[in-house]
Amino acid sequence: SSSSSSSSASLQGTTWGQTVVHLVKGYIGCGILSLPWAISQLGIPLGLMGILLMSAWTSYNCWTVTKIKQYIERSVLQDEDEDDSDSDDDETSSRRNDSRTGASVASATTNTTYPDVGEWAYGKKFHNCVAVCICAQQLAICTVFVSFVGENLGATLRYWNWNFISQKSFVTTLSLPFFLGLSCGMPTVKSMFPLMVMGSILMLSGFALIGWIGVSKWDDRPGVWPTLKLDGNAPMALCGILYSFEGICIVLPVESSMKSPILEFRSAFGFSMVVITIVLCGMAGLSVLVFGEVTNGSITSFLLDEYGDDDPIIALKTIISNLLVTLSIVFSYPLMLYPAVELIAPLVFDWTESTRRRRRQQQRAKNNTESPGESIGYRDNNEDNDNDDGDIYIMAEIPEHTVASMGS
Repeated sequence: SSSSSSSSASLQGTTWGQTVVHLVKGYIGCGILSLPWAISQLGIPLGLMGILLMSAWTSYNCWTVTKIKQYIERSVLQDEDEDDSDSDDDETSSRRNDSRTGASVASATTNTTYPDVGEWAYGKKFHNCVAVCICAQQLAICTVFVSFVGENLGATLRYWNWNFISQKSFVTTLSLPFFLGLSCGMPTVKSMFPLMVMGSILMLSGFALIGWIGVSKWDDRPGVWPTLKLDGNAPMALCGILYSFEGICIVLPVESSMKSPILEFRSAFGFSMVVITIVLCGMAGLSVLVFGEVTNGSITSFLLDEYGDDDPIIALKTIISNLLVTLSIVFSYPLMLYPAVELIAPLVFDWTESTRRRRRQQQRAKNNTESPGESIGYRDNNEDNDNDDGDIYIMAEIPEHTVASMGS
C-alpha cells in the first residue's frame, strides 16, 4: 500500500539532524588544523574574509548542483509516471504520493551522482571526466587522511617514548585495516551515522582542549597580530582555506540519503554551512588572537613547539587533543571515501558479472564441443541453475547500472 511504501522509504532515509551531523563532520576534518597558519599569512581580517568568501562560493556551487540533481530526478519520475499511466497500480500511486511529500523516491530509483549531472548538462564524455575528477579528489583526500593519522599517532607515541613503534610507515600500515574495515562495514550513508557522531564528539573534545589551553594563555596573548605577507606563502594560505572545505563532494550522497530531501535538505544544508563557517572562523581567528603568529602548518604541532618544553601540562593537553582529532578523522574516512566508492563499485560489479558470463559461455561451448549430442541452447546437467522446469538454459543478463540515462 501507499502508506507502507512511504514508511519503508522513511526507515531507509536519514533525518534532518542526521544530515546535519554528516555534513558538519564531513566538512570539518584535518584541514581545520592548518587554518591558524593560513590566517597568520594573510592577517586576521583578510584571512577571515577568505574563509567567508570560500564558504559562500562552495555553498552556492553545491546547492546549484543539488537543485539540478533534484530537477533531473523529478524529470525521470515524471517520465516513469507517464509510462505507467495506463496501468496505475498501487506502486505507481505510492511513488506519486511520496514525490508530493518530498520522500526520496527518485533518489532511491535513479541514484543520481555528480557524473550523471555532468552528463545531463554536457554529454557522455563529460560524465567520464567528472567521474575521474571525483574519484581522484576523494581518493587524494582519503590518502591525506591516512598520512595524517600515521604522522600524528606517531608523534603521540614518541611523546610517550614508545619509539620502537612510532615510525610513520609502521603506524600507517597498522591503521590501514581499521580504515578498510570501517569502509567495508558501512555500505550506506545512514549506516555511517554512529561513526559520524563518534567522530564529532572526538573532534569537539579535541577543540575543547585547545580552547582550554587558549584560556590559560589569554593573559599572555601578544599585543600585535600578524598582517598580510606578500610572499610565496600567501597563495598556499588560500589553498589551505580551500582545502578546509574538504566535504564538498559528499553533498549529493548525503542529500540522496535523506527521507525527504526536497522538503528538508535546503534548511539542513544552510544550517550546516553556517555552523561550519562559524567553527572554521572561530578556530582560526581565536588561535591567532591568543597565540599570535602560528608558524607551523598544524596548530597542535605549533603548541607543542611553543609551549611543550616549558609547560608539561600544556604539552599533555596538546597531545591528547591531537590524538582525539586524529581518531575523529578515522571515523569520518568512510563517508569521505563514499563518493568514489559509489562510482567505482558498479563498474567493478558489472566487469565481474561480464567476466563470469563470458567464462560460462566458454565453458558451455567447450562442453558442447566435447559432447556433440548436446546443442548450445541446452543446459548442462552439472551446471548450477535454478530453472528446473525444463532443459532450456536462460542466460542471466548483466545487471544494469541503477542510474537512468541522462542523455540530452
